[in-house]
Amino acid sequence: MVDSTSIIVAVLALAGAIAAAVLTGWTTFYSDERRRLSETEKLVAKYSGPLVLAANDLQSRLYSITETRDPLTWRDSNDRERNNLYRYTCFLVGRYLSWTYIFRHQAQFLYMRGKKGNKLVETMDMIEFTFSVTMQSTGIPFCLWRGEQMAIGELMSYKEEGEQFCLGYSKFITYWDDDSRDIQLWFQSLMRDIDTLADAFCQSQNQHPWVPVPDQRLRQLQHLLIELISILDPHKLQFDRTRNKRCAAATTCPCSHCMSRADQMPTTPTPLPAHSNTTAHQQFALECKKCKHLNLKMQGP
Repeated sequence: MVDSTSIIVAVLALAGAIAAAVLTGWTTFYSDERRRLSETEKLVAKYSGPLVLAANDLQSRLYSITETRDPLTWRDSNDRERNNLYRYTCFLVGRYLSWTYIFRHQAQFLYMRGKKGNKLVETMDMIEFTFSVTMQSTGIPFCLWRGEQMAIGELMSYKEEGEQFCLGYSKFITYWDDDSRDIQLWFQSLMRDIDTLADAFCQSQNQHPWVPVPDQRLRQLQHLLIELISILDPHKLQFDRTRNKRCAAATTCPCSHCMSRADQMPTTPTPLPAHSNTTAHQQFALECKKCKHLNLKMQGP
């Protein structure tokens, strides 16, 4: 009887010890998880303002290029408008890449937690992919490889009193005209692509109305940037969402808005819009759709 009682007491003590260990482990895990989630929320809150501003200004320029086409007419205008087209467009791209670079640099040792953090990283990755996907044989404009995006983001950033910031426009222009800094070198491809878009628009307006303007990448980027803004500023505290109009969608757009609409559309083929009736555009759209659905981690050249 004594032996049975001892065994029971020992078993109960062991069970209590195991339960206490499990409870301690769960409490520690939950506490660490809450701490990581809090760190994620603080990081997003810290950089949401400049990221939203950079994304909004860039999407606004892309909307103007793809819809009103007004900026493309500045190429053959006076020096002031021409500089606005080239330099300011490059600055807006560079500023977005700068704040993206700063955000990723600050978050490199932090695993993004929570629904908002995951969605934010997913959208930023999709923007990076959309910039970098290349088809050299078809020549879709506005391509920046991943290495180029990182280099531009680094060049456009500076540190002051332990904090990282993006260059202002006046300092950017100073660096732009300084041959020793070679900042123009990283934007040469974008300036050539602006010429490509302007030439296509000029031909479509004057000589050959059937010539499409190869703006599929810009349309996808504009939609994704608006999606990024809605994640960072869901309550429209910084910008009224009515100001963020979506341009006409690309043949296939990887943003959640267009993907959800595509799921509700009939499966019968529909004719492509006039601005995207080339094999190049269809191939480009297929690549982005593949990335969106299969969640592939694409590596740029």
